[in-house]
Amino acid sequence: MNKKFESFTLIEVLVAIAIIVILCSIAVGSYFSFRGQSDLDTNAQMILNALSLAQSKTLASEGASNYGVHFEQGECVLFKGSSYSPVASDNKIYSLSSRLEIPVLDSGLDLNGGGSEAVFARLTGNTSQFGTVKIQLKNNSEKYRIIKIESSGKAAIKGEDFLPLNTRLTDSRHIHFTYSRNIDTVNEIITFTFDDPATTEDIKISNFIEGDQFNWEGIITVGADDQILHIHTHRLNNPDTLFSIHRDLRYNNKSLTISISGEAGSLIIYNPDGQVLKGTSIFTSEPELQ
Repeated sequence: MNKKFESFTLIEVLVAIAIIVILCSIAVGSYFSFRGQSDLDTNAQMILNALSLAQSKTLASEGASNYGVHFEQGECVLFKGSSYSPVASDNKIYSLSSRLEIPVLDSGLDLNGGGSEAVFARLTGNTSQFGTVKIQLKNNSEKYRIIKIESSGKAAIKGEDFLPLNTRLTDSRHIHFTYSRNIDTVNEIITFTFDDPATTEDIKISNFIEGDQFNWEGIITVGADDQILHIHTHRLNNPDTLFSIHRDLRYNNKSLTISISGEAGSLIIYNPDGQVLKGTSIFTSEPELQ
C-alpha cells in the first residue's frame, strides 16, 4: 500500500513538472514575442524621428543645406547635403536593435527612384524619394513594421495590418485630382460635410500651409465613429492645384462631401462604401486612384 502511495506521488510530481515546463515555455515565448514587438515599435519610432529631424533641419536651412536619411541593413544615417557620404564627419548614425534588420536586398526599401535614401528639399520639405522602409525581426520576417514616407516629406509608422508592398485596394485609400480655379489661400476654407448624423468641419487653408503647400490631417468624430483623413496638395496654384486625399475605408464609414468656400460646387464626394465620385465643381477633374 505504501508502494502504491509512493508511485502515485511520483506521477503527481512528474505531471506537476510537465505543467511547469509548459507554463515556462509559454511565458518565455510570450516574453520574447513582447520583446520583439517592443523592439519593432521602438526602432520604427527611431527611424521616424530621424526622418522628422532631417526634414526639420532642411526647412530651417541649417548650415544653408538640405538633409536626408540613408538606410542600410542594420542602421539609418542622418546626413547633410543632397547625397550621402559614409565618411562625412557630421553623419548621425541610428543603429537598429541587434534583433532587427532592414531587408534592403529583399524589398525592404521601396523608395521612388530605387535608391536607399530620402533627401528633403529646402523651402518645401518635400522629397522625391517617397515610398516605404520595412524593418523586421531577423528570426521571423512575418513580424515587421513599415514606415511610409509621403512626397510631402511627412512620414508615419504603419502596423502589420498595413497593405503589402506594391498592392492597391480600390476603396479610395489615396486619390489625386486637379482643381483649375485659383485658390485664395489666405481667406478660403475647406469644408468636410458628413451624413448620419449631419456633421460639418471647417479647415482654414492658411492655418495649414507648410512651405508653399496645404497639408491637413486629423480625426473628425461623426456620431460615435471617428473618421481619419489626410488632405494635402502636391501643387498649389502653380498654375492649377493638385489635391491628394487619403481616406482608408477601414477607418471611414460615413458619406463625405468636400467643398471649398470660394465656390458653390463640391470638390469630391465619397459614399460610405468607399466609392469616390467627382464633385459638382466645374473646376475639378475626375479623381484618379493612386
